[in-house]
Amino acid sequence: MQEIKDHLKDKSPNNRKQRKSEQAIHVLVNGMEQHVKNNEWIFLFAMLGAIEYMFQHVSGIFNNYLQQQLQTVDVPHFACHNELDKQHAADFFAEIKFFTDIQNAKIYSGIYTGIKLFDAYYTYLHLLLN
Repeated sequence: MQEIKDHLKDKSPNNRKQRKSEQAIHVLVNGMEQHVKNNEWIFLFAMLGAIEYMFQHVSGIFNNYLQQQLQTVDVPHFACHNELDKQHAADFFAEIKFFTDIQNAKIYSGIYTGIKLFDAYYTYLHLLLN
């Protein structure tokens, strides 16, 4: 507990940026929690599938950038996330594909909400860090 208190008291520039990025994550998580409480599973699978799909692309971009910039350093983290997020998105979408005829509106609404939450996360993170 003391370690957390010390972390919160730390006013160094690096720690301020870390706390700001943590705030951005809370924006995404809080937005997701509101939808989890108020929507059906098919909406949620579409929403989470969209978020994973978007994260997969960001992980790929980060991975490519890091490989180009740090040519002598192996950074497997984002390459691994790229593949995991791709599989997670496919898994979520596979579960709802049989319901597209009867649940179209909920699926599209879930995908749209996932994209909006993802966009809000990165917009908020950008505003906080600049």
